[in-house]
Amino acid sequence: TYFVPLAQAWGRADEEPMRSALPQALARIRHQASLGALYDAVYDERFCWALIEAASRQADDAVAGGRLRAWKTSLFDPLEQQAREIDGHRAPGSEGSNSAIILGDSLFLKIYRRDRTGVNPEVEMGRFLTERSPFAHIARLAGAIEFHGDDGHVASIAVLQEHVAAQGDAWSQVTNHLERFFEDCLVRPAEEQWSEVATSHGLNLALMRQLGQRTGELHAALARHTEDPAFDPEPVTAEDLSAWQQVMQDEARATFELLKRHQARLGEAAREAAERLLAMDEALMQRIGAMATSGFEGLKTRFHGDFHLGQALVVENDLVLIDFEGEPARSLEARRRKHTPLKDVAGMLRSFSYAAHSAVRRVTADRAMGDTALLAVFAQDWVARATEAFLLGYEAAEGAESALYAAGLRGSSQMVALLAIEKALYEVRYEINNRPDWADIPLTGVLSLLTDPQSAHS
Repeated sequence: TYFVPLAQAWGRADEEPMRSALPQALARIRHQASLGALYDAVYDERFCWALIEAASRQADDAVAGGRLRAWKTSLFDPLEQQAREIDGHRAPGSEGSNSAIILGDSLFLKIYRRDRTGVNPEVEMGRFLTERSPFAHIARLAGAIEFHGDDGHVASIAVLQEHVAAQGDAWSQVTNHLERFFEDCLVRPAEEQWSEVATSHGLNLALMRQLGQRTGELHAALARHTEDPAFDPEPVTAEDLSAWQQVMQDEARATFELLKRHQARLGEAAREAAERLLAMDEALMQRIGAMATSGFEGLKTRFHGDFHLGQALVVENDLVLIDFEGEPARSLEARRRKHTPLKDVAGMLRSFSYAAHSAVRRVTADRAMGDTALLAVFAQDWVARATEAFLLGYEAAEGAESALYAAGLRGSSQMVALLAIEKALYEVRYEINNRPDWADIPLTGVLSLLTDPQSAHS
């Protein structure tokens, strides 16, 4: 079920409001002699302000099949006032499964397109980190609008956040830097490039260290006791480890089945990697089997859940963490389940590998295989440096490491590697189902993690 609010416009195609409505038109309509268009109301400023009004008065309005309910946080009123002082209504220009509108440069309205029953983790996490355990480096929550069906069905329609004026996200910053660096590598002597590599990556690695610190601070904020059972941290038990192992084993089997069904349509590199991985199914299961007996001790808490470089906005040499929805392929219940926040650490380290491979792919798209091999070495070096910078930043975050992991972050490398395998298997399934041309990246990642367990945390 999808949420598609509708509006209608009438008149000539070259005149307002029809001219603005036509790019979002779904159908032509007619009423007697009048012609018009039925279009997606999300792109109509009046509709967006109607949602803002609903949040402002904390509406509880009867609609077909249920009620539309809205609420706001203490942040809403000043942000609404700022939005009204600056006229403006625009889409941010980035792609996504939801729709986003910026109002007056202060309010960010995200409209959820897919109707999912239950508590939306992004709304829940945003409220917690805005009001219960404040963390400054997020897009803070201003309010939300929900549909409450007569049958008990509850779904989030929209969320309101403060708009963050950023210079782009960390993914763009990293890949742009690496592409420029790799281009230099192909035109300069390798010895010369290696002698300057630390200086070349200096500013970029400083950003990765800052990202690590903000991640640690986020985890510390989510580990605070607030007497909210949905968020209060709990010790990891042997039962948890067994349950996590079972989930990983089930997902590994699902990945193998998916690979067998789609292997023939993959590109050459992905197909070869898939063959190698399918031949290592027993080795993979043995690695996963180590989770239940790992003896890992620490706390399980709420965590970001879909943590990668694209979820960090760069704002004046600092970072703001966004999009707390969790992995889109998982149920809302699964996304709200507590786990070790090392899942976020593993996810970000996998993102470093993705960024490096993506940059190599772009730079060598029309070049010889030898160029790809050369850049692969430089890419691996950057991933190692970025990983170390991130871990150093995380360790510098006050209260995060000692509270969450009994053995510390470095002493938890086995768990990080296992969670990196879990994340890479998720990536394999995602890419095969959505972008099969990219499947070689996570497949290579799984193989690397199996042959070099420290590659996720070295």
